[in-house]
Amino acid sequence: MTANNIAHFGPLADICVKESDTHGLGVFARGKIEADTVIERCAVLASMYQRTPGRPCAFSRYLYYAWADFPTVGFIPSGFGTMYNDGGMCCNVVYEVDMNSRCLSFTVIRDIEPGEELVIDYKQLTREPLKCKFI
Repeated sequence: MTANNIAHFGPLADICVKESDTHGLGVFARGKIEADTVIERCAVLASMYQRTPGRPCAFSRYLYYAWADFPTVGFIPSGFGTMYNDGGMCCNVVYEVDMNSRCLSFTVIRDIEPGEELVIDYKQLTREPLKCKFI
């Protein structure tokens, strides 16, 4: 499945959640995945939680603040959306919110090998995109 052939909602069959050596649970590739493949589209719900600077909440770590029109509203993703771990600037997946479709899409930015963990940059929206590869 490529970016031009996107399923309605749900994860690609070639990904799964399992134990991560460094992050508890994480999302992993079951098979080889080509660059620019949309690996998941998650329906999202707006949470009742409002982000307040200086007042963190444990629940907020599972929310996405990705809609520019409502920067303090966290969105709860379905599917594996809360299972992607932080790879920082060495992420291999980027996410994008589409509030017209009320979904969050996850796309790999390079070819992925079987067994590789799929990680996002938790600060993706606050810095310039940097695509790099794990060594």
